[in-house]
Amino acid sequence: MSQIVRVFDNFLGDGLLEYVQHFVRRGVSYELHSNDIDPGQLTTMVSAQQSIADTCLFDFIVGKISRLGVLNERLQVIRSYVNAYPGGDFSKCGFHTDDGMITALFYPGPWNAEFQGGTEMEDGTVIDYVPNRLALFDANIKHRALPHTNPNGFRFTVAFKMNATWRGK
Repeated sequence: MSQIVRVFDNFLGDGLLEYVQHFVRRGVSYELHSNDIDPGQLTTMVSAQQSIADTCLFDFIVGKISRLGVLNERLQVIRSYVNAYPGGDFSKCGFHTDDGMITALFYPGPWNAEFQGGTEMEDGTVIDYVPNRLALFDANIKHRALPHTNPNGFRFTVAFKMNATWRGK
């Protein structure tokens, strides 16, 4: 069975994108999280036991994902959260797979291409970090965040782990 990766640019309108950017910086509390290779090394910040599922933002983004027309209508979000990766070489974590069947990863930015920090699949495919980009991929594809050099701090992504199937499969 082939694995699927789909990318959608300019996913949200400007006003909502600004709201998401504010939300991930100011509206979420974070806790340190260890990586897969060295569980004693705390390298990743993850939204602290706080799903974004109870927010209007969640409802809007999930609705927009379902209207893309690439997933079958029975879309169920298992969990959702915000990742905040610090700058520098934090990529000691290994490749991993996700819960569920489909992962949706949203890159809110703001961001410059020179900061790097994309998402790498184990086969070498890289999804560049582009502000306002949504990536959908099979949750069983091994992937990892790449290091970044954002001088303003963190690389934020909003993750949705879903049970869904690809339309036409």
